Amino acid sequence: MRFKKGLVSVCLPVYNGERYLDGAIESVLNQTYDNVELIIFDDFSTDHSLEIIESYARQDKRINYWRNGRRMGLYETFNQCLQQAQGEYIKPFSQDDLLRSPALAKLVSNLIIEPSAALVTVGHELIDARSNILKGGSRDVENKMFATRTLIPSSDVLRKCLFPLTNHLGEVSTIMFRSQYQGTGFDSRLTQFADLDYWLRIIMQGDYVAMPETYVFVRHHLGSAAISSARNLMGASDLIKIARKFQRVIEACGATYQEFLDLSIPAYVEQIQEMVADGTIAADRLSQAQDLRAQAALNTTNETAASATAAFSAMATALAGGDVSCLAFTPEPTETASAMLQDLIDFREFSFHAIRLMAKSMLEARTFVVSGAGPETEFIEESEDELYQDMGFDEEDDESMSTEDFDLWSDEPPKSGRLKRINHALSKPLKALKQSIGA
Repeated sequence: MRFKKGLVSVCLPVYNGERYLDGAIESVLNQTYDNVELIIFDDFSTDHSLEIIESYARQDKRINYWRNGRRMGLYETFNQCLQQAQGEYIKPFSQDDLLRSPALAKLVSNLIIEPSAALVTVGHELIDARSNILKGGSRDVENKMFATRTLIPSSDVLRKCLFPLTNHLGEVSTIMFRSQYQGTGFDSRLTQFADLDYWLRIIMQGDYVAMPETYVFVRHHLGSAAISSARNLMGASDLIKIARKFQRVIEACGATYQEFLDLSIPAYVEQIQEMVADGTIAADRLSQAQDLRAQAALNTTNETAASATAAFSAMATALAGGDVSCLAFTPEPTETASAMLQDLIDFREFSFHAIRLMAKSMLEARTFVVSGAGPETEFIEESEDELYQDMGFDEEDDESMSTEDFDLWSDEPPKSGRLKRINHALSKPLKALKQSIGA
């Protein structure tokens, strides 16, 4: 049986991608599925990316390209691609990655076979800067969380990806979805979880199909956008934003806002620990904060958030057990304090929940046995309230987070060694930020 070949819109945002851009473009143009348009937005690159794009566009009329007049950032540039897309199917793509020639045909065929599917993914392999496949880099259907070649109800996807918040769907380049479900696009307020947030909003409108075969090569190198995003460590703020956005979905799944955070915060910290272990996050790079300064240069909104990012980095490193003694913090000049302040409020709430979870763990550890005369054993516990008081703040702080009431919990350092490290990581940057915005 022959299927009608609906148009596929491949959306490719580009920023200073000259090193791998030729390969990425050619992998799209060489697809066995030929009803394709390649939508490219150059995000004000300062290298030869635009020249490369123009050269290919002269040779192949399937390419449509635009250039931003200033840096817009990855997700805003993705959204510009989406606005120009005319296809029945949307294929997001990253400038460093590669598609095998049958990739689009396989993705489209699965959406045709399963008309209720909103989104489909394929497996991928990791490659290095020289396009060599990395050992152990095969990722067929992210962590094998879902059954393959089977229609998976959206409710199952939501539960598995929200509890805890984890991207089990995959990288940008492994995804295809129906254009009728594209909605408003990526939420550019998010950083680390912006892709997952978008996939889940699409999945809420239909079901999911996972293909195990590897049709995508995702490049893993220090300059990649994915690792740069991870180094920014904005996931702390993202967790709070997503908890608010998906609160009704969370409740429909039978959980509460608090339960979502109780599951997601430890999972986020574990991810940080893994990035520390494999060198993605390193204290020396965080202290230099070159990536933060580059991010601040994008526009005034990002400039106001750059200093907050340094605080997130300090908190995340402390939670991961890293050495925070070398972290230096200097507030960036800002003309617009509101965006930074909102990020700080979200960060403050995240910090409260993270330390509350640590307090709960400490409470369990500090329950000890006192031997008595006779067979009975008496358990003596320090109350959770007493532990909160030891750390210098009250649980009521969780209810009082607003722009009108921004303050540190306490100037008194906590009494345990690990909490001292966290306090050290938090107190100086947040005090400096408070002063910088005149709070």
